[in-house]
Amino acid sequence: MPGPPRRIPPILSNSPSQWINRLAERYAAFAALAVTAEERRRLEAWLIELFVQATLEIEPLEALPNLRAQVTNALREVIGLTNAEGQQARLTPERLIKLGGAGFRTDDAGAEGSTAQLPAAYVAQAVGNACDWFAAESFTELNPIEQAAIVLLRLATIRPFAQANQATALVAASLFTRRAGLPPLLIKPELHTAFRQAMLESEQMNMQPLVELMADAVSSTLGEMVSFVRQARGERG
Repeated sequence: MPGPPRRIPPILSNSPSQWINRLAERYAAFAALAVTAEERRRLEAWLIELFVQATLEIEPLEALPNLRAQVTNALREVIGLTNAEGQQARLTPERLIKLGGAGFRTDDAGAEGSTAQLPAAYVAQAVGNACDWFAAESFTELNPIEQAAIVLLRLATIRPFAQANQATALVAASLFTRRAGLPPLLIKPELHTAFRQAMLESEQMNMQPLVELMADAVSSTLGEMVSFVRQARGERG
């Protein structure tokens, strides 16, 4: 994984000390393990499996038989990119298309999502503008969890693809946690109801529930990563 996350103060949340401190503590416990290259390889394979299963359960799309493979390959792409480029890894329109496994939608007929979604004619421009924003200095000053929350919400609003927008948005947002040395956004089934509600709140300009839920999810995953490595080493506790 890339180096440890920078100590950037949270900006979007009103009372962030609990989640930011918990996240820092969990990351410190993981970093102290000093995982080897082989342990990292096994850990990443395990995380991919968990992420794909949890993500596909948020909004099951049985009509897409290749969705599991698509999400798996997309997260592998993000992991490879962030391993190679670290904090310099960027989300571009071309990379988003690769993660989505298809080009941007070209019409609105039968498209996934509400009728209030962005018209297809404006999708490419909106994605380009969003990716420029995600690379701006002011954006990089945000905490990585907050960055990921904004990316997730913006892509959910644009809905650039005909299908699987939520899964692709979670993968794309995970680039911003991964490049800071944190795990991908693994939203487990017990968090799905709260996640949907937090997304609705975010659409009403209240980002705090989503940021805090994502921080809790990442903290939980870090704890499981510590347990995974210790168990693999045959350690107790």
